[in-house]
Amino acid sequence: MEDKRKHSRTRTDNLVSYSCLDDEENELSQGIGRTLNISQGGLLLESHTPIETDRILITSVDIKNNLMEINGKVVYCRESGPGIFHTGIRFLESNEKIRDIVINLIKVYSLQKNR
Repeated sequence: MEDKRKHSRTRTDNLVSYSCLDDEENELSQGIGRTLNISQGGLLLESHTPIETDRILITSVDIKNNLMEINGKVVYCRESGPGIFHTGIRFLESNEKIRDIVINLIKVYSLQKNR
């Protein structure tokens, strides 16, 4: 199977919260999940509930405990095991904001991993 991704992925394991949004960006539901990998194009989110909206807001904290938010589009959501769902999310932000968030999530993961 051919990999169509434009950007290479980096393994992560970051706890994040998310809000599922409608087309007017009203919050429909929220939850907690973890990132499994991330790239300049998007991330793979693992959660215990399926994500059934097109839009999503991912929220996390950086190594200085500053709040980070990034908007995304849900590309797919698949059940990967009993009660576990993997959701592919494509970022919908400026390249600069995406780069900053990707770098910060990787730093947080590296810090946690080395503890």
